[in-house]
Amino acid sequence: MRDTRKNKQYYEEYLNEEDQRIANYKDLVIKVQDKFPNDHERIKKAYGMVLNLSVFRLNALYSMGTEIETIKDYYYEVVEYMQKGWNSENYTTMLWMVSWGILLGASHESMQSLYELQSKAKKEDFLIEYLFHANNSIWGINTKNLLFPEDFKTLMEVVQLEDKKVAINRLKFYLENEWYEMYDDTGWYESHNHSEKIYSGYWSYESGAIAKVLQLDDEVLKEVKYYPYDLVHYK
Repeated sequence: MRDTRKNKQYYEEYLNEEDQRIANYKDLVIKVQDKFPNDHERIKKAYGMVLNLSVFRLNALYSMGTEIETIKDYYYEVVEYMQKGWNSENYTTMLWMVSWGILLGASHESMQSLYELQSKAKKEDFLIEYLFHANNSIWGINTKNLLFPEDFKTLMEVVQLEDKKVAINRLKFYLENEWYEMYDDTGWYESHNHSEKIYSGYWSYESGAIAKVLQLDDEVLKEVKYYPYDLVHYK
């Protein structure tokens, strides 16, 4: 178990329910494709539901302590759903998927597909472009602006700091004081207290990706909640 808020039984039950929800929406995709074969937007929305559920399933797999190789296999499946159902308004999903790609050492093909999706969206953002550039230097950074400056200005500072000790301390501050609270308007905020099984874990994958890219000495973050320490040190 990587997450201590819930036990193994909770996550097993959560995954069983999530798998059923995903199966139901996959059935919906087929029905939509049969009834509206030329309505690409409608089909995309149906796939978008599969994508959203699959991202939380990926998160839950990590939370419950699943082997990272198994998580990596499922990550590639989620990348396929990204291609079919990602809405460019969903910034967080792209941020998490790029971060996951860096942490898992994902294939060039999968990262390329994510990069092309982001490029087609024509929504320039320093943080996402920085992560893509870190993965492949061919992909440039075209802006110094953040789409959500209030949320991610600290991370922008971290990647621009020359002193790595200062950088790791700023990252620690971000994790302990900013990360979770900036999601207080989302459906998964405080979800660990919900009566239904909707909680999949709280993890700042972008923090892990940045620490890996910058090769920071992150021992000070090992016990910091929200920080995916073992994922950062995977291969």
